[in-house]
Amino acid sequence: MRQLMFIGPTASGKTSLVNRLIDDSFVRTTNTVIMDCRIWQRAATQEQILVYDMGCPTELIVAGLLPAIDVVFVVFDSTKVDSYIQAVNMLESVRNIRPDQLCCLLANKADRGTLISSPQGQTKYFQVSAYQPSYGSINYVANMMLA
Repeated sequence: MRQLMFIGPTASGKTSLVNRLIDDSFVRTTNTVIMDCRIWQRAATQEQILVYDMGCPTELIVAGLLPAIDVVFVVFDSTKVDSYIQAVNMLESVRNIRPDQLCCLLANKADRGTLISSPQGQTKYFQVSAYQPSYGSINYVANMMLA
């Protein structure tokens, strides 16, 4: 079974994106304590994908799971520069642990209108919105990354 992992700073919207991906719904959520694991059935292929929602991704947990993960989605709140910086640091940590890991940086909350620009234009990202998918669909990005 293929596997996805969502990591990112607190309150970046990881759980909301997972809910949008799996249930096509938006639910205001509280913080995920450590980790949640759910099954996503891809509509296009009927393939079942294991999805990890990491509440507080410690290096030990992430390093232990990485060998089995197909794509790591690093999520940040697109309205907060600090969230972006933390996400880029997490992305670098993942790449230090597993240099060949397929990763995707996601700017969540694109519907809020104020998107930060990449400091010095270094790291590119996809814009998505768990609240209003017309601003960027997590389903589209996930299917593209698994193709």
